[in-house]
Amino acid sequence: MSMIELVSPDICTACGACASICPKHAIHFTEDPDGFAVPVIDETNCISCGRCIKVCPLNHTAELKNSGSTAKVYAAFSKDGKLVRESSSGGIFSVLAGHVIDMGGAVYGAAFDETFTVRHIGVETKEDLAKLRGSKYVQSAIAEDLFAVIQNQLEQDRKVLFSGTPCQVAGLKSFLGRDYPGLLLVDLICHGVPAPKVFAAYLEAMKQKYGQELTGYSFRDKKKGWKRYNIRLTYRDKEQCLWQWQDPYMKLYSHITQPFLRASCYQCRFMTPERVSDITIGDFWGYTPTATMPDKDTGISCILCNTAKGNSFYSECLPCLQSEKRDLSELKHHALHHNMAFEPVAREKFRTIFHRSGFSAAAAIFRVPRKKIVRNFMLLYFPGIMKFLSFVKRMIFRMLFLRGRT
Repeated sequence: MSMIELVSPDICTACGACASICPKHAIHFTEDPDGFAVPVIDETNCISCGRCIKVCPLNHTAELKNSGSTAKVYAAFSKDGKLVRESSSGGIFSVLAGHVIDMGGAVYGAAFDETFTVRHIGVETKEDLAKLRGSKYVQSAIAEDLFAVIQNQLEQDRKVLFSGTPCQVAGLKSFLGRDYPGLLLVDLICHGVPAPKVFAAYLEAMKQKYGQELTGYSFRDKKKGWKRYNIRLTYRDKEQCLWQWQDPYMKLYSHITQPFLRASCYQCRFMTPERVSDITIGDFWGYTPTATMPDKDTGISCILCNTAKGNSFYSECLPCLQSEKRDLSELKHHALHHNMAFEPVAREKFRTIFHRSGFSAAAAIFRVPRKKIVRNFMLLYFPGIMKFLSFVKRMIFRMLFLRGRT
């Protein structure tokens, strides 16, 4: 009987390293009630070798991280306008991935399958990069043999780019156990991964609402601008485009409690300036326009080159980019600095309602106040007016404060 105990389900990220390293294939992933993958040991095959414990990135997180003080930060977007329009922000992932493919390499990332389940897949042509392009706000599944496939390609001196959440990158990095010159690790600025079953239930609710099967889905449609955060649902004979604060799923994801994330996300060990990857990419929230890089509302990416390899690779891609060096302090991403540190009470409340009454009932409990929606709308489309109103509010407060002291 196995005496091995994996890390607690509350902190497990399902990175896949333990299942990948097991010499007897005794670890498999099953789904919990929310659809999250959780590792389970088949005790009849386990030989208690302990390799799963040693490879778990949560047991040696500090060793996997690079020094945050050496990261070089850039704001950039692709010079290919079509590529930028098809990407979530500035098209940086496609530029990096395209360069790897030009060198005869393979690229791994998250893609929708035919049922809109998100899975990690590998592609080897630029045409297939479209499958990996765009944000997916739901946890992706990693096949138990994927890391071994990547290692085999690296052993054959092939170039490989692996992109994913920081915990997934940490899982691959820990599994490999050493650096490969041909491997480029790219992580995303992640704010947490929602439950797959919640996303599936949401899609079913939207299908019932509009009476048609879904044929396409985009979390970040930019037809009305990059900053607007539109969701596009494509059906057989029509499209539905919803603003972030109109879409029930994105309202939950944007809610202050984020009640449907994986338990480990609330105490994530990778939400720090010290990254596990060669390059970190994301939206450049907080970007200040310049003469050479004006804000066209088409998408601007932030890039953190965390290693010498990452910086060298990024330099090779510069001919395809409009790029400027920036400062880390400009980035308005809390996920680069800290996590929630605790699981909100709202998560259990959401789960209880969701499993009892379904997605729509659970989403209705976590409505975003109308006042906040109006404020966000005004900030997006009328920033000058909001700045003036903020100034007037400060002046009135100051006058009342001074009057109270006289």
